Amino acid sequence: GWESPKKAMLDKIKGNGKDILDTIIANMATQYMICGDAFAEAIRDNQGRLVNLKPLNPGEIRIVANNRGQIIRYEQISNAEAGQDPKILHTWDNINDIFHLSWNRVANEIHGISLIEKNKSQIIKINQARDLMAVIYRRHAIPAIIWEVDTDNTTEMNAFKIKQDNIFKKVENLVVPKGSAEATVLQMQRGSIEEGVVMIKSLTEDLTRGFGVPAVTQGSESGSSEATSKILHLNYQPRGKWHRTFVEKQMKAQLNIEINFEEPPSIDPALMTDARKNTGDNPTDNKLKEVKDE
Repeated sequence: GWESPKKAMLDKIKGNGKDILDTIIANMATQYMICGDAFAEAIRDNQGRLVNLKPLNPGEIRIVANNRGQIIRYEQISNAEAGQDPKILHTWDNINDIFHLSWNRVANEIHGISLIEKNKSQIIKINQARDLMAVIYRRHAIPAIIWEVDTDNTTEMNAFKIKQDNIFKKVENLVVPKGSAEATVLQMQRGSIEEGVVMIKSLTEDLTRGFGVPAVTQGSESGSSEATSKILHLNYQPRGKWHRTFVEKQMKAQLNIEINFEEPPSIDPALMTDARKNTGDNPTDNKLKEVKDE
């Protein structure tokens, strides 16, 4: 939720017609983390009052800056075919007509940096590791077999291979003359599954740190004590607050809208309670002691 002196006006904002301000801000937060930038058209009435915020597709918005690095306009462009220049569908010469949120913008860049781009190499490593693990699991369940058959006829060898493949596909039995075929089973290295699981877990933990959201906050943390999990979540709280403050300040700077987003319940009281349990410090007992001393 949120509070604002202009709440009555903000409650009338409908975005694409089905939105409310909460979903518009959530949409833009998702945009700037995934794409680096989020855009919404700020629609005003004849007296300059904000009447709507319409989210735009960041893939269709081009930011135009002058040689001093200052944004001078925004352009909405079409999706062009390969080798063709995109067409300009709409231009906003007044930059205040676009509510623009940039994530992780550095120095004089006019674009933000997406979390996907930032963690791209780590995501590729995890996908590669999972593809390899899929092969390893399959080879443990259905090992590769090298057959030596008593023939050099290609047709006969292919027919034999089809029969062998059907053993696993159709769960069929196969009977061959004694000594007509010998098999060598290619065994996977012992411990390869365990090593793969550990590697994927390590890569995923690195990716989670790269995204800045601890696994315990996502509900997937395992192997940590309750105290450790609380500290991890406590360290994440300032990040969440930064997002809220970022949007609040940008809405004030770009839209002249004062707004305060509600903060979620903090874990601080729980940590203080645990600290009292561990130290035996009870504030009530201390107050009683002070009264007696008086």
